[in-house]
Amino acid sequence: MFILQCLKKSKMFSLLNKTQSKSLILSLFIACSLETTSTVPETTTSSIEPITNTTTSEVNEDLALQNFQLAWEETLNEPIILSDFEKELTAYLFELWTWKGDKWTPEKENFYELKINGLSCYRIWNAMGSAWLDEVHPIQDNYSKGYWAVERYTCEEDSIYGMGPSLFGAPFYYQDTWWIYQKFEFNWNMVDCKNPCGYGNNAFATRVAIDLDDEIYSVVTPKYPKLIIKEISDEIPEYDRNDWNHWVDYDNDCQNARHEVLQTETIQEVTFTDDTECFVDTGKWYGLYTGEYYYYSSDLDIDHLVPLKNAHISGGWNWSNQKKEDFANYLVDESHLVAVQSGINSSKGSKSPDEWKPNNIDYWCEYAYDWIRIKNNWELTATQAEWDALLSMIETCPENFTYKDANN
Repeated sequence: MFILQCLKKSKMFSLLNKTQSKSLILSLFIACSLETTSTVPETTTSSIEPITNTTTSEVNEDLALQNFQLAWEETLNEPIILSDFEKELTAYLFELWTWKGDKWTPEKENFYELKINGLSCYRIWNAMGSAWLDEVHPIQDNYSKGYWAVERYTCEEDSIYGMGPSLFGAPFYYQDTWWIYQKFEFNWNMVDCKNPCGYGNNAFATRVAIDLDDEIYSVVTPKYPKLIIKEISDEIPEYDRNDWNHWVDYDNDCQNARHEVLQTETIQEVTFTDDTECFVDTGKWYGLYTGEYYYYSSDLDIDHLVPLKNAHISGGWNWSNQKKEDFANYLVDESHLVAVQSGINSSKGSKSPDEWKPNNIDYWCEYAYDWIRIKNNWELTATQAEWDALLSMIETCPENFTYKDANN
């Protein structure tokens, strides 16, 4: 609060409102230590210190910050270049790590605790400060810009730091190790800064390894693609099921797509309603949604795992009639159309996983993988709520679960 009040009084605060120069982005965090005495320090090198008195008239705060930035940039370590694999794993962790709950229950967040050299550090809702990093953060996101990052964890007290050295920015994976930035004590001998000079930020931070026994090392590259996240537009044309011609008999054997699925999914020989063998009558089917067995085809619906209406609002509205028909009758991917109990299919309707999940919790893992694969193969989008629900379902997957990817 003191810093904010100080900024509002400064010339730089009014200038920041008029311009958005690069040098002023970081100046939101310029310290009131720039308030100076009537005597400006001599332009020496290693002995420059922040100016700490109370008058501002004789110091150009913007120039002081620019001078420090230029001096600090000369001290930066060589930039880190992540491999494609490291970027992918880091991006996946970021999805899990991003705050999802309310600010009152941080202990429910993923990676609530990180361990650095045996010291426990805990996530915080709001950044209490920011830090100048001694290298450019390899991930540019809401928590880091260039060599600047915001506080994300506070650490337990120790004999060196007292309240504990905070952690800044998001974790990232590099050279078989998870890293984050931790506060260190700045010394003015570290920079050769012209006068006036002031850095303003509350802290400085350097890269540190997260302890190898931390849970973060259990994160592995996901076995599924990331869907494009896009909310449903009000401008999408109204869904008409008649546009999605379904239950077509592509091979002209008198069995349409429904009865082809019934024959494919039965676990015992089927019978037919008559000698033409066009319509399946009985068999034995395992209902994936309920975890129960069914013996009469009349008890079953053939469900589009990704419902036609959901496909429509997720990008399918723009397809040709032929592509809509192909989607509605697709038999190549065995999970695209599934035999399910009629009542449970009615309860699902056109709902996405954030609105409906199968009663059979043991099937959630596979259902989520199937949903993602189908949408990815057909280039359909997902809403954020839908994607979050899918990730929560994937968390139910057994350890060492492997999934047969149908590239169709």
